[in-house]
Amino acid sequence: MLRSIWLSAWCIHAGCALLVAQDVSVQPADQSTAATTTASAQPIQLEHCLVSLIHTVELSTPVAGTIDDLHIKSGSVVVAGQPLARLDDRSAVMRQRVAEARLREAGLAASDVDVRVAHTAARLARLALSAAGNAETQTRGAVAGNEMRRLENDAQRTTLAIERSERDLALTHQTLEVRTTELDATSLELELHTLLASMNGHVVDVYKHSGEWLAVGEPLLRVVRLDRLRIEAFVDPTELGPQEITGRQVRVTAVLERGRVEEFPGEVTFVRSIIDTNGQYRIQAEVANRQEAGHWLLRPGLLVSMTLHGGGLESVEPQTRLHEQQRSDRPLLGKSQIRFTQGSTLRAVRPAAAIPHWTQWRPMQPFRNGIWRPE
Repeated sequence: MLRSIWLSAWCIHAGCALLVAQDVSVQPADQSTAATTTASAQPIQLEHCLVSLIHTVELSTPVAGTIDDLHIKSGSVVVAGQPLARLDDRSAVMRQRVAEARLREAGLAASDVDVRVAHTAARLARLALSAAGNAETQTRGAVAGNEMRRLENDAQRTTLAIERSERDLALTHQTLEVRTTELDATSLELELHTLLASMNGHVVDVYKHSGEWLAVGEPLLRVVRLDRLRIEAFVDPTELGPQEITGRQVRVTAVLERGRVEEFPGEVTFVRSIIDTNGQYRIQAEVANRQEAGHWLLRPGLLVSMTLHGGGLESVEPQTRLHEQQRSDRPLLGKSQIRFTQGSTLRAVRPAAAIPHWTQWRPMQPFRNGIWRPE
């Protein structure tokens, strides 16, 4: 009896589900295609974006000394290679003069006179030995044995003297090279007492003044570039993906004095792959700044709005675009197929492209002994 009641209830629910399944309409193909393609032409508005610097440097010297001359002040415009300050370089100048004197001394010692003298002495010794040998050949006993040995010894000694003079000449050439390197080092040290601008820009901070001591590596001034600036913004990953932002053209809108509005074109240059602690990820764009009456309109630290214009967006799968649809690794269902989950009523399942999360059901367990047994 109980089994008959369960079977009747099951048939009634199955029949209702089939009726509902017949009323479910399939989503049109053109609408599905539209759902898979992002609206690349739609502009995206981001508020409270921060203007920051791209190029900034604090200039210092690798040598310590007293600031002897400071050529610039805050607000000065500098170009790359321009002298900005000079430290007291009197000791460096004296070391350079000593190095120059040593180089001249090494140059004089690098003469090959000794080598030429040694070759001449060796030639004379060989001639004397040859003459004594000829005399001894013509007249036996014409040259004493001691004298012949002395001439032979002189010839050997002069030959070795050539080798020694050539070695000494090589050493003097090596010394000359060392002295040249020492002079280059002192010249470089002297140059390091002069601080040069490393890039074009504006001097915004001067930390020391003439007469003050500057330690090694201590910053003297700060130079920034204002012709190109960075715009930083945060994006909610549940609203926009990186593929929708990368490479987009942007237009930055800044509100200046008395409500004046200026716009600056640019491009997205960086999309961070890490989500920050605020639940958003950061993007960066670069824009070209411009001047008016000698002053830059866009300044670091200003809050602006940024509009991302369309371009270069890729299509994504429907389950990644529909917020209400959840991913499933189970097989997709057709229009008239039905699934059950434990403890729920029967429902018709829509096609895969339009299945909401509440219709992803698991198969119902079979009846055993008139009783439905869940998994």
